[in-house]
Amino acid sequence: MKLSYRPEIDGLRAIAVLSVVLYHAKFSFMGENLFTGGFLGVDIFFVISGYLITKLIFLELKSTNKFSFSKFYQRRIRRILPALFFITIITAILGYILLLPYSFKELSQSIIYQLGFISNFYFWSYYHFGYMSENALLLPFLHTWSLSVEEQFYLIVPIILFLIYRFLKKYLNILIITGLVLSLILANYFSPIYKSLTFYMLPFRGWELLAGSLIAYHEVFNIKKNLNFINSSIRNFLSFVSLLTITVYIFLFDSSLSHPSLYSLLLILSVCIIILFSDKHSYVTKILSSKILIGIGLISYSLYLWHYPLFSFARHIYGSSFEKMIIFKILIIFTSILLSIFTFYFIEKRFRSPNLKFPKVKSILVCIIILILVPNWLIIKNDGYGNRLNLSEFQKEIMNIEAYSLSNFEQNKNFIKNNKNKNVLIVGNSHGYDFYKSLTSNEKLKENLNIKFFFAQTHCLEDIIIKDNDLCERTFNRDKKKMRTGIKNLLESDIIILKTRWYPKSLANIEDTINFLKEYNKKIVIVSDFSVFRLPEEKIAPLKFNKNIPQKIFFRESFPLERFILEYDRFPNKEELKEIEKKYFLLLKKDILENNEFLENIAKKLNVHFLNHLDLICDTKRKTCTASTSNKNILHSDNAGHVTVKGAKFMGQKILQSNWLNID
Repeated sequence: MKLSYRPEIDGLRAIAVLSVVLYHAKFSFMGENLFTGGFLGVDIFFVISGYLITKLIFLELKSTNKFSFSKFYQRRIRRILPALFFITIITAILGYILLLPYSFKELSQSIIYQLGFISNFYFWSYYHFGYMSENALLLPFLHTWSLSVEEQFYLIVPIILFLIYRFLKKYLNILIITGLVLSLILANYFSPIYKSLTFYMLPFRGWELLAGSLIAYHEVFNIKKNLNFINSSIRNFLSFVSLLTITVYIFLFDSSLSHPSLYSLLLILSVCIIILFSDKHSYVTKILSSKILIGIGLISYSLYLWHYPLFSFARHIYGSSFEKMIIFKILIIFTSILLSIFTFYFIEKRFRSPNLKFPKVKSILVCIIILILVPNWLIIKNDGYGNRLNLSEFQKEIMNIEAYSLSNFEQNKNFIKNNKNKNVLIVGNSHGYDFYKSLTSNEKLKENLNIKFFFAQTHCLEDIIIKDNDLCERTFNRDKKKMRTGIKNLLESDIIILKTRWYPKSLANIEDTINFLKEYNKKIVIVSDFSVFRLPEEKIAPLKFNKNIPQKIFFRESFPLERFILEYDRFPNKEELKEIEKKYFLLLKKDILENNEFLENIAKKLNVHFLNHLDLICDTKRKTCTASTSNKNILHSDNAGHVTVKGAKFMGQKILQSNWLNID
């Protein structure tokens, strides 16, 4: 059963995909990002998908009192998989050419998860940074999370709607509304607590899809006629205001706000109003039915798939300098459009043609799945085929810098009872975890101390302990069991070390946090900020690469030590290293020194211990910062204050030598 064509829907699709593309391009004006709410284009897609899919289901149920699941899923397969598989293969080939081994392996992992329609689970589980972060822009397949959400909806909802229609038909409308409301309540409640989880997962996105389903129900079962009492002028006005509201969201929505949540409700309502009230005479329909918007709407699926890998690869090639390459960004957008036109006409349309019978489609797609699955499995097994780059040992170390990941951080074990050693609990974010790994990598420190880590923002400790609920942003306490283990360890600890990246909110609440912890008679230690570096503002000269290193794979241009090793294929001598360490100090963010001075004064005021972590590697008098370990290994894993695995061991030795933790 076919739906009657509505050009304004394609117009909405065009607005949705263009807003997403422009958001990922990261255009800015006078230092301010444009299209800050462009990622909400995905939410617009969700409403449209929920509307169209549910309407197909309801029309068939109403006319035949039956539903062909096989035909439904065949249509979905023809619509989604051919273009996705085609772009997946091209992306994997480009990844082989352009990506470093670790990034190439990550790409293959995300491709395999997407084959199972669960890439949203992969990106939620494996990456501690959110969708909005700069690091996310380097994951070529990140955008497929929304496809997984839709595919999960397509798999589950037809079955549920069929059963409701068959056995609880008179409650169908009420149950859709109930599901919508429950999903919205869940999203609104949990978004401030678990931003990443609610962003990527269907239960918290379901209300947006069900909003479209609700419109479909009203249209198919003729309830839309009840809206005829609304004057056409009022409909026109509401549709126009809704289109204006969508535009405002795209340009001005602040990504720091909880989303999806009630903050998103007005956007979803606006999309629903346009779908519900639009007719061929309305102004909004005429705007959305323009040839340009319809054309972009028709290729919107392919455009969504193409643009993100191209932007991601460009960022891998040019690093931070890409953000200033406005013309190149525009060129990528036009290239994405051209590739999308090709994909639409030669892939999408051909596979959707009734002339190509489904058994043949199925055979082709099964072969392509094998073609995708086997090579990507081999890529993962062989750690991204690092040998393809023909790098020297020095260069390999740069390309495979390893840092500790928070994906499986160790906070799920309790302190051992009746142990004579002191129980030390480190509380903080990823910087705290680096500190924890530095301590636990040193066997002598482990002999005398029982050390555990609790991922929690320091300013939220009181709420976590008193309310038994982590209301903080950027949390990793994804289940109550882990959080309660952390609370139990905190209560049983002898020493609590507050070690985090000291953002303004944590600094503003530090006195209240310490006074609260003092009530538990714990020894409290504040550890300063570590080395966080800014990116250089001046333009960096092109590297003179060894012939074995293509310039296109270089991604650490702002790191003086790595830059030297990549260019000269050797470790710097003593004098050269001194000059490099001066450059690191110049790149040190100013707020680090200010924060550390503030924390030291607070520690004196409240009579608690203070340890200056930065002093172990940076000398403010000589104006240098250590860049490597004593064994000529890279110390810093990024510019955000994290260390490499070998760097953590080096820092553990420095901490032992400083006798820091000999606290009475």
